[in-house]
Amino acid sequence: MNHLDYRKQKGSSAAVRKKQQYLLVSVVFSFFLGIGLLMGAIYGSRSHARHLAELYLSDVTWEFGQGIKTTDSLVEILKDSDRKSDSFYTGARSLQLQNPVVEMFAFELPAGQRLISPAGHYVASPDVYQKDVPVSVMSGHRNAADTLFFGPFPISDADTGIYIRKSVHAGTGKYVGTVTTVLSMNKLLRTETISELARQGYDYRLLQVVGGNARIITTNLNKPLSYPLSVTENYEGQRWELQVTPHNGWLTPEIMLLGVTVMTMGGIVLYTAYEWVKLRAQNEELNMETRLLRKESAIDPLTQIYNRRGFEIEANNLLQSQDKAILAFLDINDYKVYNDIYGHEAGDRALVSLARELTALMKKMHGLTGRIGGDEFVMLVPGNSQKHIELLSKWADKKHFFMQKGTSFEYSVSVGYAFYPEHAVGLMDLIHKADKAAYHIKRVKGINSFCYNSVLEQEHRLNMGFSVKDLEYGMPAALVICEANYQGRILFANREAEQLYGYENDSSPWMGKRWADMIAPEELPRILTEIKGYRNRHGAKDMNGNYPGPRKPISFHLIKADGSRIRVSTLGRIVYNQHYGDIMFILMFE
Repeated sequence: MNHLDYRKQKGSSAAVRKKQQYLLVSVVFSFFLGIGLLMGAIYGSRSHARHLAELYLSDVTWEFGQGIKTTDSLVEILKDSDRKSDSFYTGARSLQLQNPVVEMFAFELPAGQRLISPAGHYVASPDVYQKDVPVSVMSGHRNAADTLFFGPFPISDADTGIYIRKSVHAGTGKYVGTVTTVLSMNKLLRTETISELARQGYDYRLLQVVGGNARIITTNLNKPLSYPLSVTENYEGQRWELQVTPHNGWLTPEIMLLGVTVMTMGGIVLYTAYEWVKLRAQNEELNMETRLLRKESAIDPLTQIYNRRGFEIEANNLLQSQDKAILAFLDINDYKVYNDIYGHEAGDRALVSLARELTALMKKMHGLTGRIGGDEFVMLVPGNSQKHIELLSKWADKKHFFMQKGTSFEYSVSVGYAFYPEHAVGLMDLIHKADKAAYHIKRVKGINSFCYNSVLEQEHRLNMGFSVKDLEYGMPAALVICEANYQGRILFANREAEQLYGYENDSSPWMGKRWADMIAPEELPRILTEIKGYRNRHGAKDMNGNYPGPRKPISFHLIKADGSRIRVSTLGRIVYNQHYGDIMFILMFE
């Protein structure tokens, strides 16, 4: 036997053992499944029985309550009546028509006279006329000083009755008699309804419970029920209990057969299902990996919104289902400055913050957003109502912030937008035209959002693309930018300024330098006074927060790197910058 055959045989033996284990697990599981099914079937049967018992018992207690209310109504009629006899018969007839459960009314006057309604109807029970009913024959009480209940006692060969007895007192408190209402048990219990339990396969027993004693009111079986299900209900001191159990017990032959069948078939089905589920799991795992790869290819890893590819797919799908839409193109103003001054981590924070804002905005407008490169984002909003435009404009005009190492930084955005299908029908054309509108904002200044129009096609991006290095080497005059305060820390100086100062061979000539240090000491107070006076005289800023430029140059002696002096003339302007505050632009001529 070669090595390959040995590996096959070993693998085959392992597979057989694994299948044996699965088979054993299937048998055990099927057994417990069958037991569980039996328990579930019993539980379901008991739940159904409980529902029926609660329904029928509720009917009984409701009818009993109606009998009490009928008694109270007759007491109210007799309480202040001058002609007790007439009032009794009239009221009794009316109330009996309203409540057919009432078998009869009786009214005992203080003199011993007894009135019965219906006339001529008499129930030979001395308890009806007892003033003090012993507790031993009472079934319960609502109020011992007011109403008494007792029974059931026979009222005919085929019926029994519940007796409700209540004293009648006039408005002055004088005792004027006692009313007794007899309720027919056959009618009260709705025998034809209760018997429905028997027709549905249940034995039943209705009990009246007082304290620890239970009195059987009615039953269809003259022996104790086996494992009965009981439901109870209390009404005005009366506790009723209805017990039910199936004729054949809770574990019927049908349920047993079902359990055995499930145990037998369960193992076979379970093992077959296991193989199928295993295949499905492998398939699902493969599909999940495929979906994950697709998602990763459509989501920007930094901002967790759609990248260009993902946005194009979703946007094209959305456009196919819309008659109108708005596509907005936006970017962060001076984004490169944040990277240069605060580092790329701050730039990333700004992008993540903006992506979160856009996600929240698009959730409100039922649109979608994506990052298509650098600091460039796009939004697609279904519909193009004025409300949509106002929301976009309001959002563009508000202040935006991001946090970096516990410090809040403000930034602004430029939002250009175009309408579908008025301005373009293709997604790429829409993005191009929205980009045109965003570029127009950077040229105009003072606005944060703008809608595309055909005039923008005449604009060319000739004034864009210049860098700081172009200013550093291409400007034909010395330019120095410094903080507009007493320190005057130099932030930038171009090539001409370096030559003027004599720093041509220094790789970082301006590190730590102050503009005030370049001025002859004896002239510095005069220069600072002139700048201060100039600021006071021209303190009003323009619409961009800048001071007007000076009307005439300021001259002084400049101290060069080698200590020599040259006389220079300068023109300056103070400008507000969101990163440094007020800064001075200074042009110097020798």
